[in-house]
Amino acid sequence: MEDRACELAEADKGCFPGSPWGKEGFISSIKNSYDHCLIAADDRGELIAYSILRILDSAEILIIGVVKEMRRKGVAAALMEEMIGICAENGAREMFLEVRAGNEAALALYEKYGFSEITRRRDYYSNPREDAVIMRKRL
Repeated sequence: MEDRACELAEADKGCFPGSPWGKEGFISSIKNSYDHCLIAADDRGELIAYSILRILDSAEILIIGVVKEMRRKGVAAALMEEMIGICAENGAREMFLEVRAGNEAALALYEKYGFSEITRRRDYYSNPREDAVIMRKRL
């Protein structure tokens, strides 16, 4: 488990410089019963993408990361479809997520899967300073 958490933390640094997750954050998500950690690997077994979905009363996508070389190849879409299926299996009635307002590729992906903006957190992110868009999908 610790090796997997280290691998996720390393990939996360490449996907999101300055990310607060770190190894301990991934260990916590791997260990608990309400987080679903999904990992996509290439033919050699190398990590190419990951996501963490938290399901309590509703579901929240905590993170989706795709290594730079694999972006725009449908990997994030495959993770989204898997997470929506997990939500259905677990009886979640809605999904939430937050995303940087300037992350146009992610916003387009989420809108494609039926998410819509419900509010914003002004100046939520730093480096650069940017709003967080809070989105919801009813299941």
